[in-house]
Amino acid sequence: EIKLPDFFDHQLHTLHYEAKPLESGLYLMAFSTKPTPGGKDNLMSFATLQVTELSALTLRENSTTFTIKVIHRQDGRPIENASVELTTSSDSWRDKDEKVQRSKSNHDGLASFVIPANHRSQKFTIQNNQDIYLAPSQWSYYQKQETNKDDKTIFFTDRKIYRPGQ
Repeated sequence: EIKLPDFFDHQLHTLHYEAKPLESGLYLMAFSTKPTPGGKDNLMSFATLQVTELSALTLRENSTTFTIKVIHRQDGRPIENASVELTTSSDSWRDKDEKVQRSKSNHDGLASFVIPANHRSQKFTIQNNQDIYLAPSQWSYYQKQETNKDDKTIFFTDRKIYRPGQ
């Protein structure tokens, strides 16, 4: 239980609360205006909290290749042999075509998937030993863009005007 101060000024306020460390897992936090839940005068809200050592970087390389890099949340090192499950679905709300694929991350922490071109929604789960990372759903509007190659060299110096040989 956290006792909040009464603010009646209708301004935005923040509160920092240091909790005891939690084991890896998914937790449900309940917020209430009264100490016990229930009753018609009690306002309640819920939020989820995920505690994990895992994180991920994603890359949609083209319309059919989706790559996930599994990394350690604290130091960014790649995690090898993590189980990655990718669920993709079509962009049609009428014909919900879902596809589930599973892979293991390689020594660089990478797991690549080939997905149908019309599957624009992705969500994935990563598991390494007892640790699980549930990624939020993503929506991709990827369309191949032609890039113009334009090489430039920019010098930054300690002088306003650069004079060669000076």
